[in-house]
Amino acid sequence: LEIDGIYGLKETTAPDWEWARVLYAYACDKNTALGCERLAKTYHHSGPQTDLALAFKHAQRGCDLGDHHSCHRLASFLAEGEAVEVDLYAAERLYRRACDLGEDFSCQQLASYEMWEGDPTTRQERFELACVHGSWFACGSIRDRLREMGPLRNRDVIRALFEISCDEGDKDACEAIGRTVED
Repeated sequence: LEIDGIYGLKETTAPDWEWARVLYAYACDKNTALGCERLAKTYHHSGPQTDLALAFKHAQRGCDLGDHHSCHRLASFLAEGEAVEVDLYAAERLYRRACDLGEDFSCQQLASYEMWEGDPTTRQERFELACVHGSWFACGSIRDRLREMGPLRNRDVIRALFEISCDEGDKDACEAIGRTVED
């Protein structure tokens, strides 16, 4: 389903939104979650052809089919009031679902919400889950928290978090362990 480069959703060619939508709609109609997500994306970020109601509709279908990006997109719509009224409870529920499906940024969103309200243990678990899914930001947050705790007993864990952050492209983490992003 990677037709992006061909039909213009990447910067390599001029956008052909109509043709991309035909192909993504066909995939979505065949219950392909990624097709629904990509169709939602074409309606969400298509300049003058943006249609937020259709973006929401197709993201909802993609989420129902189990696509983590679709669930994250829906949560963002609800959290920001795009195409629908703001509903932070529904947004949190969808961020949680997207996180459970492997969307690292949704895990970060949940951890951020829980930073202001909620159980600190749950916040830590969300950052850990986001880190495991490859989020250098989440790994860095855990690393910094462990550093603040002080004792050297966390040294190996901190080093491992620096390694993950570096592997994901965090230049500061690479520098701290004497590597470059390219290593």
